[in-house]
Amino acid sequence: MVCAFLALLLLTTSFRQDTSAYAPAAELLQRMREANDRIADLRCTFTMEIKKEGRAIPLQRTVFRYRSHPEIIHLTFMSPYEGRIVCYRQGSSGGQMRVRPDGFWHFLTATLDPTGDRAMEDAIDPVTMQGFPNIVAAAQRLLDTARTTGRYSVTIDSGRRSSISGGTIRMQFRASASEEFIMEVDASTFLPFLVSRRCGSSSAVYRYENIETNPGMSDAEFDV
Repeated sequence: MVCAFLALLLLTTSFRQDTSAYAPAAELLQRMREANDRIADLRCTFTMEIKKEGRAIPLQRTVFRYRSHPEIIHLTFMSPYEGRIVCYRQGSSGGQMRVRPDGFWHFLTATLDPTGDRAMEDAIDPVTMQGFPNIVAAAQRLLDTARTTGRYSVTIDSGRRSSISGGTIRMQFRASASEEFIMEVDASTFLPFLVSRRCGSSSAVYRYENIETNPGMSDAEFDV
């Protein structure tokens, strides 16, 4: 009976220590949620460096526009596919995203399932993942998995310095050399400026640069 009690006590203590180890990650994600709550709209330069199943996709550079209510994720491509527009509006078009092609067919628009084969041909994450609240939600799911299963190691490096005033915070979830999620966050705004993900032979590096928060964009800037 005493042995059973001691075993239970050790298990409980171990669980508490394990839970407290995730406190810095949980605190960072909470600060990021609070930062997102203060954003009505956002504009930045967004680049995607993707490798899908070992195949390198040309670097994609876009103007990224975001509105929080209702959620709108709007990409205007600069290179390649100059002039292509992709827009997802929450609660609109039956969950489809609208696309205006580049080139000869630029006067047409089409609707695509964000998670369908055509939309995901050169992607490993759907467009809908790119809203900042969705990035935080993805990291929260990984943290919850780490807590309950121990599948991921979680590390926070808050001592990193960069050209960003106040430095950066780096959060990493790692299951193996071929499965990890990294997020680099501006320590003064608590907004991510880099998200990196690796899963097997596929990987992606997303960069958010020249971020403008609450610029008061007109509806016209979200047109397709």
